[in-house]
Amino acid sequence: MSQRLILFDIDGTLIATNYAGRQVMSLALREVYGSDGTLDSVSFSGKTDLGIISGVMAGVGLSAAEINAGLPRVYDAMARHGEARFYKDRLVPCPGVKSLLSRLRRMTQFELGLQTGNARQTALLKLWSAGVDPAWFTVGAFGSDVLTREGLLPVAWRRAEKLTGAAFSGHNTVLVGDTPGDIVSAKANGAWALGVASGFSSHSEIAGAEPDHLLSDLTNTDHVIDILTGSESR
Repeated sequence: MSQRLILFDIDGTLIATNYAGRQVMSLALREVYGSDGTLDSVSFSGKTDLGIISGVMAGVGLSAAEINAGLPRVYDAMARHGEARFYKDRLVPCPGVKSLLSRLRRMTQFELGLQTGNARQTALLKLWSAGVDPAWFTVGAFGSDVLTREGLLPVAWRRAEKLTGAAFSGHNTVLVGDTPGDIVSAKANGAWALGVASGFSSHSEIAGAEPDHLLSDLTNTDHVIDILTGSESR
């Protein structure tokens, strides 16, 4: 079969997280901009860190230029606070993740990648803290790359094509995610969507976004691989 790109969300899909990411961002925003605005009332679901930071800081009166100038320091501060916090909070892989990744990494028809709302620095830290090696994923699109979730897939495609020389688009890409936002971003780009109810969104909430497939978790490795190879009907 032709090469297929499998992109995984992180929070709630690959690793079980709490609200440590929100706390890390709050500390970083207060450190760099002097305020975290209305961050405590903002939903992170379906958004990117860049989009969240831009919206919250615009809400306290900062210009786009002021926000952009501070972003490198914000991401560095998030990594610094996250390095201590993520290990302290003992992040763990979601059920079935390590077994699934172990199998997929041996299957040459798959290119594995990340598609996450997390900034790159904190995304990699979260994976390391949960015992998931970021090197298992050859490409990534991160929440520090673009403002909206829908913009992540084209970033991943460009990076995957540059790395492999193969062309990727919706027809040969599967996005695995745990929120309606993941499903919406996949469908907006014509990609396959595998929903997994192992995170903050319920089975019914994810179903409402109409993924191509929906599982409770990733524990049945054979079944997940059947879906990813397209041997089950869409």
